Amino acid sequence: MQAQKSSLSYRLYKKDKIIERHRHRYEVNPNYKDKLIEWT
Repeated sequence: MQAQKSSLSYRLYKKDKIIERHRHRYEVNPNYKDKLIEWT
């Protein structure tokens, strides 16, 4: 991301080029496991 020098991002990171990795970690609630198997 390219942050403008007047932005909050620039003030927080103290740089104009910001790279962050965003990751999702999806999990199945074990309470619904049997129901999910039934539906497939």
